Amino acid sequence: MLLFLLECAAAPDANNGVGDSPLHLATWFGNHKCVKHLLAYNASTELPNALGLDPYANVISRSPLAKKKKLPSNLRKALALIVNHRQPAQQPDDELPQVASSPAAEEPAVRSRRLEPLRASTGSLDDFHDCENEGDT
Repeated sequence: MLLFLLECAAAPDANNGVGDSPLHLATWFGNHKCVKHLLAYNASTELPNALGLDPYANVISRSPLAKKKKLPSNLRKALALIVNHRQPAQQPDDELPQVASSPAAEEPAVRSRRLEPLRASTGSLDDFHDCENEGDT
């Protein structure tokens, strides 16, 4: 259904009554397939919800499992897609990617400075381990 809506030009950054975008919800529920589709349709990984949290920070700072440093594999996959989307592979200068102009677009250095406090407080995804086999999912 999501892919159909996106193909029909639904706004990937629309939000609900509390400011959560489809990417916030797909990430929260660990639906990595939906995260992948939303990112392919240029959903913003930086868009804050009503709490001022982007999709990654929303999960990392509010999930009880994240606070215990235990994440199920589907949630780890969804978060990894966002992290990888934010940090594209280095390319030679003559092959720089074209960036679509949008209000959410900003220089990587600015984005990096804004994310540093989050990275410092949450560490990396490598700090979390899979909890699916521990019985406390």
